[in-house]
Amino acid sequence: MRKILIGMMLEKLWIKNNISMNILIQKIINHYNSTSYSKKLVAILMASQIVFLGILIFLGLYFVNLTIDGQFDRRIQSLSLQFESAIKTAMISNDLGTLQSIGGQAILLPDVTTFKLYLSNVLVVNEVSSEYKTSEKVERKKEIYASGQKLGDLIYSVSLENVKSNKKNIYYILLFICLFEFLFAFILALIIGRHISRRTDYLIHGINQYANGDFSFQYEVSIKDEFGVVANSFNQMTKKMSELRVQNLQSSKMAALGEMAGNIAHEINNPLMIIIGLSSKARDELKKEKLELDKINISLERVTNTSKRIAKIINGLMMFSRNAEGDPLELVEFSKILEDSLSLCHSKISNKKVKLIVENNTKSGTSIMCRETQISQVIINSLNNALDAIENLEEPWVKLEAFCDNLKVFIMISDCGLGIPKEIANKMMEPFFTTKVVNKGTGLGLSISKGIIEGHHGRFYYDDNCKNTCFIIELPLKLPQ
Repeated sequence: MRKILIGMMLEKLWIKNNISMNILIQKIINHYNSTSYSKKLVAILMASQIVFLGILIFLGLYFVNLTIDGQFDRRIQSLSLQFESAIKTAMISNDLGTLQSIGGQAILLPDVTTFKLYLSNVLVVNEVSSEYKTSEKVERKKEIYASGQKLGDLIYSVSLENVKSNKKNIYYILLFICLFEFLFAFILALIIGRHISRRTDYLIHGINQYANGDFSFQYEVSIKDEFGVVANSFNQMTKKMSELRVQNLQSSKMAALGEMAGNIAHEINNPLMIIIGLSSKARDELKKEKLELDKINISLERVTNTSKRIAKIINGLMMFSRNAEGDPLELVEFSKILEDSLSLCHSKISNKKVKLIVENNTKSGTSIMCRETQISQVIINSLNNALDAIENLEEPWVKLEAFCDNLKVFIMISDCGLGIPKEIANKMMEPFFTTKVVNKGTGLGLSISKGIIEGHHGRFYYDDNCKNTCFIIELPLKLPQ
């Protein structure tokens, strides 16, 4: 039973540790994936350098030990031969004085710590060096023979102090070389990483500029490496995208103009009939013998006002249809933009019998720095989208509300619809996305409207907190420096 419990505990512990290890590995992978390329490069170079230096240190230590130990073994062998040749003759003749002299000279040799001689198992020489009393040493025993007969034993010791000192010095030198090489590689990796980081940051900056609506951004291509190729390709791509964008914008505006053409023709035809009628009435008055100047002035004044109304519609059409991409930013009164935009939508709203609610709560004289034509195009497009979305609903209404604070102008365009499904809302700002049926037109497209507003450093978005369908345009009163 105890074995089973221990096994279960070990199994739980192993599972827990395995899960913890998996979590740790996953965290490391996630952190690596989220790290910038330059930091990854530095990390990879440093990891490679550590592995390389580890192998280098291992091999260095191995060959240092092999070399020094080999030298030490050869020295001991040389000492053995040297001592044997020196004492053999004296041992044969039992010349204790010579043996004592040889022992005294031997102990003076570098690294020799003890020197002992035994004749017939009797210790006759026992020399001990006072210099290496606490040093680690290697002891060697050599049996001395002559004519096949054993004369005695030679026992001597050699200190390891110099060997260890030599090893330590070589270790320090090897460590210093490795540290220097590691620091050099680290600094070099940092320089390369920062160089790459500056290039990639510049590329990212350009992409962000383009994504934020600065469609005129172009890289300064002065390098011929891979980054220069990418930058040049980006410039060519953005030029082509700008051309396609202009073409799409123009075709979208032409489609919107075509959709409005019938309504605008009716809008112009009515004032023209009024002008014709008032002109005929004025001519009739002029034929009378007694002229009634008051009636004539009233008719002419109505003709003038009606003509101004037509001119306003025509100017609005011309403004809407022209390409405003290259227009300079100008300070324009917001109320004028709003009135000009509503004048082009008036007939469509009337024909569809939609209730239009306009609440302009901006302060009198409020002006914004903008391209007037583009802002008007976005407002008209948003109103047309709202009208198309509610044309089959009962008691349809569209509301345009404008207000401002110290920094921005807010334009909220809402309708009686009950909102947009989430799956459509997530994609409707994408280029070329539309839910309109064929022959119904696509207007400017929400993606183009969004790009125009963001090009003015503003925001264009769908308000998913509103119970009805609502789009909001935010425009700064002053552009950032």
